[in-house]
Amino acid sequence: MPRTRGIRTLLWITSTSLALAACGGGGGGGSSGSSSGSGNSVTLPQLITASLIVDVNGDGRNDILIGNGDNVNSSDLLLINNADGSLTAKANAFPPHFKGAYGTTVAFATGDFNKDGKTDVLAVTVDTTPGNYYGSSRIQLYLGNGDGTFTDASSNISHGLWPDATINSVAWPVWLRVADLDGDGFPDFIAVPAGGANPATPAFIYLNDGTGHFSPAQISITSGTQTSTSTALPNVANALIGDLDGDGRLDVMVTGSGQPIIAYLNRSTPGHLNFIAKASPSNGALAQSVLVNLNGDHVLHLIGTAGYSGSQTTTVPLYAYVNDGTGVFHEDETVFSTGQPGVVESRQLLAGDLTSSGRDSVFVADHGWDQSPFPGERSWYLKNDGAGHLADATASNFGTIPAYTHGAALGDLHGNGYIDVFMNNDTSTGLAASSQVPRFWKNDGKGNFTSYMPVIN
Repeated sequence: MPRTRGIRTLLWITSTSLALAACGGGGGGGSSGSSSGSGNSVTLPQLITASLIVDVNGDGRNDILIGNGDNVNSSDLLLINNADGSLTAKANAFPPHFKGAYGTTVAFATGDFNKDGKTDVLAVTVDTTPGNYYGSSRIQLYLGNGDGTFTDASSNISHGLWPDATINSVAWPVWLRVADLDGDGFPDFIAVPAGGANPATPAFIYLNDGTGHFSPAQISITSGTQTSTSTALPNVANALIGDLDGDGRLDVMVTGSGQPIIAYLNRSTPGHLNFIAKASPSNGALAQSVLVNLNGDHVLHLIGTAGYSGSQTTTVPLYAYVNDGTGVFHEDETVFSTGQPGVVESRQLLAGDLTSSGRDSVFVADHGWDQSPFPGERSWYLKNDGAGHLADATASNFGTIPAYTHGAALGDLHGNGYIDVFMNNDTSTGLAASSQVPRFWKNDGKGNFTSYMPVIN
């Protein structure tokens, strides 16, 4: 399994093995440029609905997984990172996914699920067939062959097709969270539902049997003096994974509409999921959120938002919650040193050590109003000032041009140990949002970003 290093994507730590020599030039912060690139023989999809930066072939350079939202191709795209700074589209990297050309992948996660030393990929692919748009989905498992190609093992996931009459009525999971939750040495995953702020939506934990086969598990939850068993975590708008109480075990955090923030402190044993539920005094309908190491002390705090304002002209705020070290969170807006940010419809929050300081900064991908003609919205770059505060540094780095940024990925694409940014910007000219915001952004190591365009073959 690839090394992990200081990047969280709504929970979990995106795998990175540091990569690549410097790629092409690029203007200053907020500069514009084509995402297809001059002289490239491969054009990226106009709508990219998911991405992940990870070394898939074990050569020590991070590659890029891309979910194609154009309803043209029947499989996802893999860009292999070359030693000269270029990227190569790997032919037939992935097998055809759910619904073929009318399947759209909306989430990626990685791990070595069958313990063969090769990077495997989990994905959520939704049905975008006209008349059944996002009406069903499948959790896909692609086992890595070690050379940048993958074999479809989705049949290894029991109850991987959603909705499922046995376990849920939800059409699709919005995120997959990967971690060894029962301590048996094999990575498991949580399927987080696309329920928004609906408090009745459950999240399911799929346990790995040790051979790369998964099924939803029974979950024992102790709250106070009462212990109950359930097939799912209840009242979930979002779920994150991290060590919330400093005991070295990976815990689960859940937020829901009008519900307390709940830390499920992990007391599991191999094959058996056991959690102690600890509620925080702060409520919050946090549909999008991320755990953040603000102070370099490895105590995970929380940045989150309801995510969707319901209007083209209004925003909903981001909130900051400080962990007291035991998994109890208290709202503290002094974390935002330049004022409380607001989003129209945030698609994804990511955190990582972008300033090489041992402290996390936060990137918020906000694609704005999600209805025609898609006016788009600015994203937010909240840079850690080194003292545990987040300051808006968007304008001087990425610019504030309204775009349709459908998520992003963080990872070192240049082999220098610095975390770069790839944005899932929609470049369709049919949108009112700008089509000119670049996708590739290089970090100078101090958290300052410049756009660039690698050659893609």
